[in-house]
Amino acid sequence: MFAVGASLVGVGATNTANLAGTQVADANSALTAVPPTLTEVGAQVVAAQERADSANTQVADANTQLAGVDPTLTAVSEAVRQGEDRIESLRLAAEAVNILNEQSGNSETATLLGIRALRTAYTTQADAALVRAVDRPHTRQTFSGHTNYVTSVAFSPDGRFVLTGSLDDTARLWDAASGDEVRIFSGHTSLVTSAAFSPDGHFVLTGSQDTTARLWDAASGDEVRIFSGHNGSVESVAFSPDGRFVLTGSQDITARLWDAAYRDFTAYACTRVFRDLMPEERTQFGIADDAPTCPQFAPLVTSPQNADALVESALLALLNPHAKPGANQYPSTNGRRSRGIRTVQEHKFITGSR
Repeated sequence: MFAVGASLVGVGATNTANLAGTQVADANSALTAVPPTLTEVGAQVVAAQERADSANTQVADANTQLAGVDPTLTAVSEAVRQGEDRIESLRLAAEAVNILNEQSGNSETATLLGIRALRTAYTTQADAALVRAVDRPHTRQTFSGHTNYVTSVAFSPDGRFVLTGSLDDTARLWDAASGDEVRIFSGHTSLVTSAAFSPDGHFVLTGSQDTTARLWDAASGDEVRIFSGHNGSVESVAFSPDGRFVLTGSQDITARLWDAAYRDFTAYACTRVFRDLMPEERTQFGIADDAPTCPQFAPLVTSPQNADALVESALLALLNPHAKPGANQYPSTNGRRSRGIRTVQEHKFITGSR
């Protein structure tokens, strides 16, 4: 009612201003039609001036009345805007609550709606909806692409990638931030049960029901090594903290420790042989160079005098693969070499080899 009254006052003031303007125009017309008689002209000028002054006074009064109307209209407009904002806040809060009432509702979407509701206008409903949405756990990323159950997950050491193993016989690498599939590690012939990153993030290790564990290059996806020897499904895999060894656990009720690096493995393999390739074997297999296959076979046997030293070196390497070449590794008794040396059979028993 107040706004309507203010509007009527404004209309009246405007009409008064218009009337005053008309009177000013009439006065100007009268001045134009004055005959050239000075006395009459003077009287008409005075009368016209009075009418003009009266009209100006009425215009000033009208402007004063109009100036008082503006703040009232502004307050009404602001009240209308606040009411519209409150209605929008309540609408958004209701949408958020509807999502939260669904069993599979996206709590992240509900949170965003709650934030918008509160930023539009504060309402207790919007406040309550946002609190409820924030309290529900949020799924930050979904990694979709496997065609069967996911059995194992792991983060890369730097946290940039996610590794998954699945019953679809593959392991997959994902971008943790975007959820995009980066690489597929394919080669197992049965389901992948376990997956792990090397400590430096350069390699991926997987275990499978095909009784093997496999080492992969994380950057290229290439298969680097296959660890074969278990008689049952490989259920668990892990790297040692320094990345030098691989540990596997199997349904064959054993766990096994392996050299992770290819070169470390060849060094270990050299401790299991007692001779290098013979000349006829080199010819047979197309080996043109005469370089020793293992370090302990250098130099090659050229005379009976160094044959005994070569055999002794090979035995020492077998018994202690970490010994420095040329060092005396025999236990001593009273300054004399011990006459007892472990047999190959004893060494196998000690190391657990079969």
